[in-house]
Amino acid sequence: MAPFKYGKFIGLLSGDTQQLNSGLKNRKIWLNYARHTNTKWAVLSNRMSKPISEWVTAAKLEKENEPKTLIYPFAGGDFYYSHLFFPKQDTIIMVGLEPAGYLFDVENSDSLKLAKYLNNLEQSLYFPHKLGFFRTLSMEVDFTKGYLNGTIHTCLYYMSKFGYQITYIKAFDIDENGNPTKEIEVGTTAHKRQAIRIGFQDKNGNGVVKELVYISGDLSDKGLSAGTTKNGTGLYKFLNNRKQIVSFFKAASYLM
Repeated sequence: MAPFKYGKFIGLLSGDTQQLNSGLKNRKIWLNYARHTNTKWAVLSNRMSKPISEWVTAAKLEKENEPKTLIYPFAGGDFYYSHLFFPKQDTIIMVGLEPAGYLFDVENSDSLKLAKYLNNLEQSLYFPHKLGFFRTLSMEVDFTKGYLNGTIHTCLYYMSKFGYQITYIKAFDIDENGNPTKEIEVGTTAHKRQAIRIGFQDKNGNGVVKELVYISGDLSDKGLSAGTTKNGTGLYKFLNNRKQIVSFFKAASYLM
C-alpha cells in the first residue's frame, strides 16, 4: 500500500481551495465541504479564537520559563482550545476515554463514503463549536459510528485549520512501567494501539516540530489503579514521569 499523503489530505481538510484542481477525485464534494467549513471557521474565529488569543496575550498567561509540556486531561479530541490557550508549548498530551483512531482512506473511497466521512466530521464539531466543549455522550456516538473512528480526525482538522503541516503520525501502547512500546506508523487500517502521537510544524516547514500525544485511557481513581496496561498503572506512570508540566482543565461535567 502506498504511504498516506499527509500534505494533500491536510490541505483538503483545511478547506484550501488551491488544492481543488480540476483533476481532483470527488472535486465537487471537496468544494462543497470547503465552502461550509471555511464559513463556519470564520464565524468561530471571530467568536472564539480571536477573543481567546487576545486575552492570553493581554493576561500574559504564559510565563517566560514555563515548562513546554502541557497535559490536558478529559480532552477528547480538543486540540482547538489547548492550542489557543497554550500556543507556545511544544508537547501537548491529551487523555480521554475515546479511541485514538486511524486515518480515513481518501484515495480509495468513493463519493458516498467521502461525503459520509466529511458529514460525520462536521457533526462531531457541532457541540464544541456551539458550546465550547466536547460532550462526552456525543463523543461516545460520534467517534464510534461511520468513518469517524477516534479523536485523530478532529485533531487533524484543527491542525489543518491552524495552518500546520503534519510530519508524522505514530501509534503506540504503554507498558506497565509507563514506557511507549509497539510503535507503528498510522495508516488507513485499525492499529489497535492505545495512543497516537502527531508531529506538526508551520506550513512552510520552518521551526521546531511540535508533538500532540493523545492517549485513550480512564483517569478515574479506579482506572489509574487498575492492574491492566490499557487503563491502569502504565498510564499513571507515563503521566507521572512528566515532572515539568503545565496542566489544563476544561470540562463541564467533571468536578476535580
